[in-house]
Amino acid sequence: HGHGFDRDELVRWARDRGMQIDPHPALQPAKREAALVAAIERGAVAVGAEASSAVEAIKVAIESLSQLAPRLRAQLLEQVLERERMASTALGEGIAVPHPREPLGAALEQPLISLVLHDSPLDWAAIDGELVHTVALLASPTASAHLEILSQIGRAVRFAEVGRLLRSRPAKSALIDGLRAFIEEKDA
Repeated sequence: HGHGFDRDELVRWARDRGMQIDPHPALQPAKREAALVAAIERGAVAVGAEASSAVEAIKVAIESLSQLAPRLRAQLLEQVLERERMASTALGEGIAVPHPREPLGAALEQPLISLVLHDSPLDWAAIDGELVHTVALLASPTASAHLEILSQIGRAVRFAEVGRLLRSRPAKSALIDGLRAFIEEKDA
């Protein structure tokens, strides 16, 4: 970083003074949505995982991120479970997005998503009472990246096509192709 300010600080500073700043002016919607796909690409997709509880599902999701150092995985697990105890991270529509309360900062270069697609849906104390079939564990270096991707997930899961894609429990490459095609179509 070296230049003294990180982007998030600048954005916060400006917002506190009532200035409107687009977090990433260069990013068009299509590029923004692609951040979600990129995070899955950098992360992991586990299909047909056996987990009998939210806690187990979170463990599976974090273990799948084999590119992270064991110490970072342990820290992530602790923080995600702590966040989950505060309130369920189920979004509804059969999707849960467990995540740590605080961004991981320098420990992580870019956002990662570890998707776990379950054979038997889990009770995640969702507001809509739906069982969770898809767990999208999200780890981000910054708060702005985190919010950006959370909002993309929120948008994506409102579309029936995305729900169908997830329920078909595709392998990682098929999932990414499907999401990418879907996003491009929506932006066309």
